[in-house]
Amino acid sequence: MCLCARTRLSDPAAQQIRDILQNTDVDWTVFTNAVISQEVVALVHRSFNQAAADLVPQEILDAISVYVADQGKRCQVLMEELLALLRLAEAEGIPALSFKGPVLTRTLYGDVALRPSSDLDILFGDNELEAFSELLLGRGYREMDEIVPIAELERHLCFFRDRDGIAVEPHWAVVGQGLAINIDHAGLWQRSRVIDADGNKVRVFSAEDELIVLCTHGTSHKWATLKWICDIAELIGGDAPLAWDIALARARDQGCERIVLLGVLLAERLLDARLPAIVATAIKADSKVSDLADEVGFHVLNRANHRLTLLFTNWFLFRVRERRRDKVAFLMQLLTRTRFYRFNKRPLPRLLLPVYILAALVNDYVLRPLGLRRRRPASDTAAIPPTAAPMVISAADWAERADAWRKAASRSSETAEELNGRLLDAAGVRAGQTVLDLASGVGEPALAAADRLGPNGTLVATDLAPAMLTGLNGRLTEAGIGTVRCCAADMAALPFADGLFDAAHCRYGIMFADPVDAALRELHRVLRPGARAAFLVWGPRQDNTIFAVMEEQVSYFLGRTDDNAGMFRYAGNGSLAAALGEAGFVSIEEQEIRYGRTEPVGEAFWRANLEMTYGRAVTDLPDSLRALIDERLEAGFANVARDGHYTLSAHFRLVVGEKPVSRPISEMASGSAE
Repeated sequence: MCLCARTRLSDPAAQQIRDILQNTDVDWTVFTNAVISQEVVALVHRSFNQAAADLVPQEILDAISVYVADQGKRCQVLMEELLALLRLAEAEGIPALSFKGPVLTRTLYGDVALRPSSDLDILFGDNELEAFSELLLGRGYREMDEIVPIAELERHLCFFRDRDGIAVEPHWAVVGQGLAINIDHAGLWQRSRVIDADGNKVRVFSAEDELIVLCTHGTSHKWATLKWICDIAELIGGDAPLAWDIALARARDQGCERIVLLGVLLAERLLDARLPAIVATAIKADSKVSDLADEVGFHVLNRANHRLTLLFTNWFLFRVRERRRDKVAFLMQLLTRTRFYRFNKRPLPRLLLPVYILAALVNDYVLRPLGLRRRRPASDTAAIPPTAAPMVISAADWAERADAWRKAASRSSETAEELNGRLLDAAGVRAGQTVLDLASGVGEPALAAADRLGPNGTLVATDLAPAMLTGLNGRLTEAGIGTVRCCAADMAALPFADGLFDAAHCRYGIMFADPVDAALRELHRVLRPGARAAFLVWGPRQDNTIFAVMEEQVSYFLGRTDDNAGMFRYAGNGSLAAALGEAGFVSIEEQEIRYGRTEPVGEAFWRANLEMTYGRAVTDLPDSLRALIDERLEAGFANVARDGHYTLSAHFRLVVGEKPVSRPISEMASGSAE
């Protein structure tokens, strides 16, 4: 990937690409997910075509070509809109400076399609923001940030236009308050230059200031994508001459020399950028730079398998500052600001912000690092735990996903009733039994099971996430049901005695167990002999319209997921049945369930499914990207729209197994006689 992510492909690099493709069994699913998440698809596509088109599977080249074509069209739309906005600003006498985005791509890469852009960033003076905001409103945009602290922290506003999903961010500073860097904005304007972009005069930073701004931006985001390092490499190797002595001196004066050295060292290590002697000397003089580059390089190349913690990221941002006074300023910002995404989810009055700051600090730096789930040992022979009270947890992602499941439960009751009935029938659930529900979520099929069990029966509802059970408790209270006991438990370590339950069922959950074989063995242990366990799982993704369209459209932003893991682990015919057999179940049966439903055109019915499926990967996105995802999903579902309704198909597998009444013959033959 790093060999391909460049516009100037040297002969040695081209040969290395060919050698790797010829001598390595490339996992193309992993590779394509990586280049999408690192936002370098177009560069990789270009390098493949130049150096190794004959060694890349044709279907991979075709898929990447389609992706790049879509990206190019979007980038061109953004470029045209940016130029139109800059012309409007000029006509109104509003000085504007474009940075990042499509103009940067045109300047550094030569082709606006080679680097994806998500929004349009424009720098203004403090006195011009109001006037430009009025221009945006008149052009069909709406202001997105309703809470003032967000703009104050990020030092920009955010506008969005619904008809084409374009986001514009008018800045009065090039970096937010989080890094506590005092950029010389007056100098940025004085040293700026005017370039030609598609016949338009566009004001941009000088090459030296561009380097500082790009490195500062990349560092503020912990260099989360290779794309930002590519920007540095292209700037270093580009046509615009860089006065390195001036750039380093300017960075040193602003307290961000280490930040710049980190950025250029990453470009050298990952993308073979050539650094002059003055830069190499400066890097050698600051031993911290190399250590930081090692860390960033590891996280960039292992992004899919290694998620940065909040504690690590702030420790990184602290160490990347070279001056003591800047470290102190960063710590003060850290202690007195809140993370802006919280405002979008939980807006508070200004008078309560100090209380919120204290609560956020305790949550982020005390509860979250220490909030590991405690597992009850399987040897715990306690009978049924008492009903769990609603719980408050620090894992925001589970809480957000639980809310999405609650919304989905309220709108899918008819479908749920039919599926629940078939699942309970398969498990043999009858009045008066003691039944176990695994991965209960917010109550499907727990509520239906409780109704069938009656006042003399007991249902134990378990889930790994306490927030899910909080939602279930709320629904139980509303329904007046008192025969359900909720217990936070891991399927692979159930806190129940052997042979306790008369039946068990699990809807949309067993595929998420970790490890699944241990979960099935645990379930086998807690069932009485002759008890049945029934599971409802999804069939193939392509047979489930909602998930097929979501995967196709959301992958544009998040990369593709593995159908052999997660929710489609048991989509294949007989796959779950085989796992049940290995766990000791007998009399295993499997049946397919297919059904269709409709949703009215014009309603974003997919949002709950989106949050349930992708969790924080979606909910933590800026509103601008959420809106873009909605736009793409609406276009994707348009293919199944008929007579004002979307026609949606679904495919499930219902699998049931029984715990044998006596020991299997094979087990008796291998064991000692009683």
